[in-house]
Amino acid sequence: VFAKTGPGFLDNEWFKGAAFNYAENVLRIRDDREALLCLDEEGNFEKVTFREMFEEVKLYAAAFRKHGLQKGKTVALVLITNSMEKNNKKRFLELSHSLGKTLTFIDIAKSILKEAIYAMLAATSIGAIWGGPQPFLGARAASYIVTRLEAKFLIAVDSFVDYGEEHSIMDNLSFIAENAPTLEKIIIVPTKEETLSKDISHIPNSCFLEPFLESGITPNGEIPDIVFEQLPFDHPVSVAFTSGTTGMPKGAVHSAGSLLGPLVHFTLHLNLKSGDVVHNICPNYHVTCLSLGMKLFLQNENVYYLKDGSNLWDVISKYKIAYSLLLTSMVDKLEKMKAYPDPSNRNFEHLKILTIGGATEGLGHFTGCDYNLPVYAPEVQVPSLGMKVQCFDSKGYPVVGHEGEMVITVPIPTLPIYLWKDKNNKILKKIYLTKYPGFWCQHDVCYVNPHTKGMMLKGRSDDVFIQKGERFGAADIYFAIHDIEEIQDYICVGQKKWNGDSRAVLFVRMRNGYVFTPEFKNKISNKIKSELGKIVSQN
Repeated sequence: VFAKTGPGFLDNEWFKGAAFNYAENVLRIRDDREALLCLDEEGNFEKVTFREMFEEVKLYAAAFRKHGLQKGKTVALVLITNSMEKNNKKRFLELSHSLGKTLTFIDIAKSILKEAIYAMLAATSIGAIWGGPQPFLGARAASYIVTRLEAKFLIAVDSFVDYGEEHSIMDNLSFIAENAPTLEKIIIVPTKEETLSKDISHIPNSCFLEPFLESGITPNGEIPDIVFEQLPFDHPVSVAFTSGTTGMPKGAVHSAGSLLGPLVHFTLHLNLKSGDVVHNICPNYHVTCLSLGMKLFLQNENVYYLKDGSNLWDVISKYKIAYSLLLTSMVDKLEKMKAYPDPSNRNFEHLKILTIGGATEGLGHFTGCDYNLPVYAPEVQVPSLGMKVQCFDSKGYPVVGHEGEMVITVPIPTLPIYLWKDKNNKILKKIYLTKYPGFWCQHDVCYVNPHTKGMMLKGRSDDVFIQKGERFGAADIYFAIHDIEEIQDYICVGQKKWNGDSRAVLFVRMRNGYVFTPEFKNKISNKIKSELGKIVSQN
């Protein structure tokens, strides 16, 4: 299965000589079964078959090739979705005017759209790399990430609806275009007919989606056959950025082999079948379910927006969702809103499992479930198949019944092949492979129950903060204060309070000649308020 190429934990060559294409495997089914189920905040519902999806990806790929997208080039996705808080989106719109050399590609401002799936699969069919920030990051953190990706294309909707209110982003595109040196094409996806009558000549290198796609059609009116580039197992296909809790966001580059992890999870752990409905707030990372004949549910609406008295649980019930990946804060907020999954008036017979955890670095799960074993709150039942996951103490010994850190002790093909822009894996080795030499340290605090053998994950070093019900990343704080001249260094950490609540605590080191005063504290607080919104900066 793999051959060692050196002494390091990641010095492995998996499936030597194998050549395949990520998108080709995802698109292997091409019949009239339902593939995508699309729901927006206005209540519009659409179904897309596997055959229709394949034809759309084929058209996108032809247009991408016509405009010069090649193997190894980058297509970035900014997942600014309706699962974000309203004030985060407002901050994005307000800050876009002053971003400078920032956003290089925005894919579908709410990005849980079928067009995002088509674009991603088309890009990977060519051998391009796709990626972007996680949806809960603020504008500056997202800007930093997509700039580093040096993307070639920008795709943006004209507007989006959130909490029943429409927001336009058209006015921001020219500013982005003028300050994105690698950006060659801006494709605008109109969500309204009137958008097509607007003059977009002030936006450099811009066009609407339809003429962009038509550019890939041959003079005789045919769409060129899609060519799936056959690439090695370790060819990079995606960049998944962490939330920045341990420093600036890190781009974990995953190979085409990352296809394996979700397939194992869906089939062998979750026992999902063809026709089952999969729901995920970041759907691009679960497109692999399509290769198994499952339906991918794209909920392009705010899960907290209770329209006509409905909520997320009604959606899960109505559309017979079998598996859903949520965030812990989402479930917590729904509970505070008294939006409960009441089985007395909802049908959850199709729902097999809700997942509220994962790992950016593993593009999936290091741990899994087993329907044959009892469930003990708040433990995960078993390691994922093919993985050896242990709890190590500070001296590097496996422990049971004592708190430690989660460590991967056997190489697996779903770990990152490198970090984006990390020469010679210097940063990767320092972060993940130094603390316990010869093993991968995930930096998750854990505890193995000696009686149940289940593992309790107590805190993720790469998780976001939750303060007063709001989610944000350490990177958002860093971007707010990074240009304050009096500060030499800083770090933001989470702290559990006595009553079970949590807060973010910012530590700063002053430069020589400066003193930390109440006035300076107010300066930091005001800077964070202005960049991230009032609620984030409150103690």
